[in-house]
Amino acid sequence: MLAFSLRLRIAALGLALGLAAAPALAQDAPVVDAAPTVLTLDEALALALGRNIDLAQAQNSVGFAEVNVAQDRAAFGPTLSVTAGPSLTYARGGASSFVDSTGTVFDTGTDGDLTAGLSASASSSLTLFDAGLRRANLDQSQSQLAATQASLSRAEEQTLYLAATQYLYVLQDAAVVRVNEEALAAQEEQLELIEALYDAGNRSLADVLQQRATIAQSRQSLVTAQQSVATSLLDLKQTLRLAPATEVVVAPVDTTAVLPVPTLDPTALVALAVERRSDVEAQRLQTDAAESAIRAAQSGRYPSVSVGLTAGSSYASSNGGFATQLFDTRPSAGLSLGLTIPILDRRQTQSAVERAQISLNDQRLTLEAAEQQAGFEAEQTALNVRSTEARLDAAEAQVAAATEALDAARERYRVGAGTFAELADAQSLAVDAQGQVAQARYQALIDRVALGYAVGDLLPALDALR
Repeated sequence: MLAFSLRLRIAALGLALGLAAAPALAQDAPVVDAAPTVLTLDEALALALGRNIDLAQAQNSVGFAEVNVAQDRAAFGPTLSVTAGPSLTYARGGASSFVDSTGTVFDTGTDGDLTAGLSASASSSLTLFDAGLRRANLDQSQSQLAATQASLSRAEEQTLYLAATQYLYVLQDAAVVRVNEEALAAQEEQLELIEALYDAGNRSLADVLQQRATIAQSRQSLVTAQQSVATSLLDLKQTLRLAPATEVVVAPVDTTAVLPVPTLDPTALVALAVERRSDVEAQRLQTDAAESAIRAAQSGRYPSVSVGLTAGSSYASSNGGFATQLFDTRPSAGLSLGLTIPILDRRQTQSAVERAQISLNDQRLTLEAAEQQAGFEAEQTALNVRSTEARLDAAEAQVAAATEALDAARERYRVGAGTFAELADAQSLAVDAQGQVAQARYQALIDRVALGYAVGDLLPALDALR
């Protein structure tokens, strides 16, 4: 139910429309470079869901589990088989001889008969009692099907989370590039001012050379930032299974959007993660399947009862007419009731029960670890949210102060009251503060998306970004 509910919620967000344009690829199908020039977040999420190979394999696992459920459900019905076929039989007769007029005996060999035949039969059996074996097998396969569906749901969430965060990292790095571009432009304007003051004899050549060095350093920082954008974009293309050379322009998102968080209370957050995360639910269902496996193994200790029905007829060419034999003289039918009582099975049942109990203990330990991991991840992402948002507030305050200080330093330098070192320090602080704000704004969005993913409630955060 978790997997299907996630698909319904994805459709409610409008992502199903994107999936129609980005169908899932077969495992051996070539990647088609059909990405639009401008890639929106919706399109990125739809491409991620439609092209992810892990999701396709998870869907195959669900189909495999559905086959197992159908097979175990069919075990409650009767079996029926029909056998029919011709036969050819040769039977050797007794010795044949004669005596001539002289009393000599001549042996003429033996006589033989060749008989053609036809036989047909049908048999059916039905288990009346098996100590709950079929019921336990069906419960186990149904639990495993639900577990694979829950695992598919988590795989879909993971795919959406990865695509969304990589998309935001591209935008974050692009924002840092813009900060560096603006800083470089400001540095170049500042160089023109210093050169004019130098030409007027009000500044030394050292100030001009230092400003040129500062510009060279700013260009290096810009190149580094541009490289980060290219790397982040390449990671996004890989997730979306786009060719590296595909031209993609990532559309912006509203950085002022307030993404919802379920709660920041640690106790409530841990409880929410344990309750909602589909990977934890999948492990619970695997534990249920292990309990059903114990019941299936224990059924081997008890007797079973089955009923059988057979019917058939035959024909032989040496015994008369075809219709008379097949429908009159040779038809037969039988009804049987079988009781199977296990007495000695060389410890097979006991060993099966013990293995199932060990498997159950292992599944319970895995469930405990999954619940603990979910709680830790939820609490850690909540800490990240609080830390990043506090850092954003501090960075915005720093930008305001650094911008005012830079304006003052420029004016002081222009009128000759300030030194180049003071101006350079003010410029460096302003650029650093602007970069911190650009990074923190997107990191705040990323951390809130991560918190939704950590508690198994990702889609509200993605919906707010759209």
